Amino acid sequence: MKALVVSDTHGRADRLEKALLQAGAIDMLIHCGDGAADVERVRALAPCILQVRGNCDWNAALPTLYITDEQRVRIFLCHGHEYGVKTGYRRIIAAAQQQAAQVVCFGHTHVPLIQRQGALLLVNPGALSARDATFALLSAENGRYDATTRYLL
Repeated sequence: MKALVVSDTHGRADRLEKALLQAGAIDMLIHCGDGAADVERVRALAPCILQVRGNCDWNAALPTLYITDEQRVRIFLCHGHEYGVKTGYRRIIAAAQQQAAQVVCFGHTHVPLIQRQGALLLVNPGALSARDATFALLSAENGRYDATTRYLL
C-alpha cells in the first residue's frame, strides 16, 4: 500500500492536485485535516480517501480521529491539535499506543516530521499551504512500514 499523506492545505486544492500527480500511483490519500473542501475538489483523482477534521474545518462532518489497518499495519490518523502537538508529542504517542497503532499521521504544526519512537512511526507531512509545501509518502506492506517527506515541485 502506498499512501499520499497531506495536511493543512487551507484552500490550496491546486497544490493538493499537484501533490497527487507528483506522488504517482497511490492506493490511498490520507488528509490530516484543515482542508476538507480541498479534498472534495480532488475526490475523483484518488482511489481511496481517509480524512479527519482539523481545527479549521469548522463545519465539516468528519471524525476527529480515524484508525485503519492496512497491510497488517495499524494507522492512527488525527489532526493533532487535540493532543497539543505544537508543544510536544507525548500525548499523541500515548493515544496512538493506546490504540496499538504502529503509525500515527497528524498535521497542525505545518512542520514535516518522520520520526520513530520505538515501534511507532510519527508522520507529519507538513503543510501543502506553506511557502515550502511538503507532503509525505507512506508505504505499508506485510506488516512493514516506512515514510518519506517530499517537497512539492
